[in-house]
Amino acid sequence: LWGLPEPGQLPWSEVRLSPGAVVALAGLTSVSDWIASARPEKSYAGLDVDPAAYLGQARVDEARKIGKLAWRPWQPPGDTGFTALFPEEDRPRPVQVAVEAVVAAMQGPGIVVAAAPTGEGKTKAALQAAAAMVHRFGLRGLYAAMPSRVTSNQAFEEVEKLMEDADVPVRLLHSAAGEYLKGRATAVDPAAALRPVGVDVDGDGDGDAAAAEWFAHKRGLLAPVGVGTVDQALMAALRSSHVFVRLTGLSGKVVVFDEVHGYDVHMSTLMDRLMWWLGCLRVPVVLLSATLPSGRQHVLVESWRAGAQGRKPGRQVMGELPGVYPRVVWADAGSDAVQVVDVPASELNSDRVVGLEHVGFAERARWALRQAGEGRCVAVVQNLVRHADEAYEQILQLVAELPQEERPEVFLLHGQLGDAERAQAEAEILARFGRPDAHREQMRPQRAIVVGTKLLEEGLDVDFDVMISSVAPIDSLIQRMGRIQRHRRDGDRPALLLALTGVEEEANKVTFPRYTTNVHAEAVLLRTWAVLRGRTQVRCPDEVQQLVDLVYGPQKAVVCPPGWERQWERAAAQLQRTIADREEKAEAVRLPQPRDDVQLWELTARATRANRTRQDSYRRDGGGQ
Repeated sequence: LWGLPEPGQLPWSEVRLSPGAVVALAGLTSVSDWIASARPEKSYAGLDVDPAAYLGQARVDEARKIGKLAWRPWQPPGDTGFTALFPEEDRPRPVQVAVEAVVAAMQGPGIVVAAAPTGEGKTKAALQAAAAMVHRFGLRGLYAAMPSRVTSNQAFEEVEKLMEDADVPVRLLHSAAGEYLKGRATAVDPAAALRPVGVDVDGDGDGDAAAAEWFAHKRGLLAPVGVGTVDQALMAALRSSHVFVRLTGLSGKVVVFDEVHGYDVHMSTLMDRLMWWLGCLRVPVVLLSATLPSGRQHVLVESWRAGAQGRKPGRQVMGELPGVYPRVVWADAGSDAVQVVDVPASELNSDRVVGLEHVGFAERARWALRQAGEGRCVAVVQNLVRHADEAYEQILQLVAELPQEERPEVFLLHGQLGDAERAQAEAEILARFGRPDAHREQMRPQRAIVVGTKLLEEGLDVDFDVMISSVAPIDSLIQRMGRIQRHRRDGDRPALLLALTGVEEEANKVTFPRYTTNVHAEAVLLRTWAVLRGRTQVRCPDEVQQLVDLVYGPQKAVVCPPGWERQWERAAAQLQRTIADREEKAEAVRLPQPRDDVQLWELTARATRANRTRQDSYRRDGGGQ
C-alpha cells in the first residue's frame, strides 16, 4: 500500500472490492500490523524522531522479521510428474496416473476428487497434483487437511520427505504437534521470539493477546507448506475474529482434504461454505475419499464451481450421479461441465472378496483370541472408547490364562489415551503392522490383537490378517475392510474376513450395544445392517459405490425388512430432525455467501469461537474416537 496518494485525494466512495480483495486486504493489513508490532518496548522511537530515517530503518528491521518467518514460496522441481517426485515407487497406480493426467489438462485452478479404495496411493496422488498446480499456476504452497492427528502425523512425514530438496519448512498443525515432534532434529524456529505488542490499543479486546496467539500457535497456516487437521481449514468458514487471516492463509495454495466422507453434519455444512469461498478465491482443491456418496460429491464440487464462477450452487439432478468406482472427477473455473474419469483399481484392490460372518458382542474377545491362536494378526474395531476398553480388558484376561508361548501381543489405540501414550501406541502399531519392508517384517508379531476405535480406519497405513468390527455406517465398514491385508506380504495368508458384531435381531426390533446410537445415527445403522444382513461377502471395489449410495441415498433405496417398520420410521424421522437441527446451528455460525457486495464486517459479525468446527456427536450420521 506504500505509495498510494493521500486518502483525501481519492474517490473512496467509488471503490468496489471483490470478496477476494476484501479478504486479501484485511488479511494483509492485520498480519502486517502484527509483524510491525513485534518489537521490544525499548525500540520505541519517542517524539523527536526523523520520519525519513525511521522509515529507512523500519524497512531494514521489517525485512529481517519477515525473513525469520521463513515464508518462502515452495518452488517444486521442473518435472512434477509422479515418477520424478516419487522415484521409490515402482510404477504409478491407476488413480495416480489419472490424477496426473487431469491436472495436466486443467486450464487454471480447479477441483479434483479422487474416489478410490484404501491402498491406492491417493495421498501421493494428491501431493503430485499439488506440486503440478503450484508449478503451473504460480502458487506458493499447499495445506494438507487430515481427519485426525494420527493421519496428520503420517501425512507430515510424506510432505516433509517431498520437501527434502526444497528450502521450505513444513509446519505441523494440531494440538499435539509438539509432543509428536519432540526429540526430532528440527531447527529452532527463529520466529518464535516475535511477539506483537501495542495491537488494537483502542479496541475493546486484548489485541496483543490475539496477535500473540496467532504468532505462537497458528502462524503455520500462513506458512507456504503445512499439514494438520481439517479443523484448521474449517475455521476459515466460521464467522470469527481474524477469519480473513485464515482465508488469506489458505489462498495462493493447493488445499488437500482427506477422508472427506467422514465429516459430521456440522463439519459438512461448514465445508460446503468453505468450498464456495475457496472457489471464489481460485484456491485449487483436491478431495480424497474411499467411500464418498455420489450426492455428497456433487454438493462439494458444485459449491467450489459456484464460487469460481460467481454464482450460487445449483441443485443436484439425480441422473447426474456417477456410478463408476474408482473414479477421478475434476473441473476448473472455466469448465462447462464436471468431467468423470473411470479408473481401474490396482492389482492389490482388484477383485477383493471379503467374507462376512456374524459374532455375538459378548463373544468378540474370544473370537479374536481364536483367530490369533491360528498365527494371525487380528484387529478389533469398536465404535466407542468404552467398548474398546472393555474388549481390551477381556482379551488381556483371556491371554493371561494361556501358556506363555501361546500368548499373542495385545495393543490398544483410541482417542482418549494421553498425548504421550497415544503417540507411543501409534508409533508402535505403525512399526509392527505398517507398510512392509525388511525391518518391519522382522518386527511384525507372529500373533497379535490390536484393539481400537475409528482411529484404525482413518488413514493409518497398517494391515491385519482378519478383523472383527462393531456394525457401523457402511462407509466406515468399507474403510475398515481396507485394513484387512492392505499390503502384500510373504507367506500364506487366510481368506479375507470381516466378522460383524454389535447387532442383534429380536422380535420386531434390532438392538445395538448401549450408547452406540449416541455415536452413530440409528437410521444409518439400520440401513447398513439391512443391506448386509443377508450377505456372506462383499466384492471390492465392484460393489462399494452401490452400497454407499444405497445407505446414503433416497429413503426408499433400501427396503425396510419385515417387522422393523416402527423402529425404522422412528429412526428415520429422528435422523432428519437431527440433521436439520445441526445444519441450522452450523449455518448460524458460518461465513456469509461470497457475494460481490459482501462487507468485511459480515465476516466477523456475531463472532463465534474459532474452534467450533465439530459437533459433540453424529458424523455425517455419527462419530467418535
